[in-house]
Amino acid sequence: MIQHIVLLKLRPPYRPDEPPLQELERDTNRLQDAIPAIKEMRFGRNVTQRADAHDYALVAMFSDENALAGYLDHPAHREVSARWAAVSDRAVADLFEARSPHEEE
Repeated sequence: MIQHIVLLKLRPPYRPDEPPLQELERDTNRLQDAIPAIKEMRFGRNVTQRADAHDYALVAMFSDENALAGYLDHPAHREVSARWAAVSDRAVADLFEARSPHEEE
């Protein structure tokens, strides 16, 4: 499994309570229905107000690197990603989740 993690920090003057950002949140949540390669996805606003915190987080699970690559190239993902790029800075990590030694026993 591949765990795809994205952290988004809005650039000024953008705020989560603005209608365009609320629409973008809804469209991001719809990705799971639009892209079959997504095994599981969680997306939402950060609930803390720390200065070093990001405003949003997305965590999506994929069966393998090919599924992740298909997601990244999917038109629905590219459109939503471009809209986020226009209003935020992001950090991304893709983690390979190997089975633990205890699971193999």
